[in-house]
Amino acid sequence: MLQAFREHKRWLMVIAMVFIIPSSVVTGIYSYNRMTQSDNSIVKVGEVSITPENLAKRQQLERLRQQMGESFHASLLDTPQAREDLLRMLMDEAAINQVVAKNHISVSEAQAVALIENADALKVDGKFSAERYEQFLRSQGKSDQQFVMEIRNDLAKEAVVSGVSA
Repeated sequence: MLQAFREHKRWLMVIAMVFIIPSSVVTGIYSYNRMTQSDNSIVKVGEVSITPENLAKRQQLERLRQQMGESFHASLLDTPQAREDLLRMLMDEAAINQVVAKNHISVSEAQAVALIENADALKVDGKFSAERYEQFLRSQGKSDQQFVMEIRNDLAKEAVVSGVSA
């Protein structure tokens, strides 16, 4: 009888190894994959995930600083309303970027250069000042090529926004 009990126990162990261990491995792999594949996005706009890190991006802070000038303080973003406004701005920007890309909207380099050359802030005595433009680029930490590309992108986005507004 003891021999039969040991044989039965051995079969139970084999059954457990055949069914329980693989299922535990599969469950563990599934859980690991879910953990590594999931992102920590707050919201998703089309194919773009907006994460908490996006809210703290230096570029967004720099844009706000430029818009607000001397009245900008990083502590202004410590309110729930400010974080919500920043999130909405990021969502709008992601949506507009996707429309620009999907519809292949572009602006020529010549159009961007013309806009730069006609900017009053870059003129001296009513004429475009290459020296003032170079100072501006240095203050922004950008090259001429980077800035022209930004202007092209901004003009393409503006075309989408004005088209929707109209």
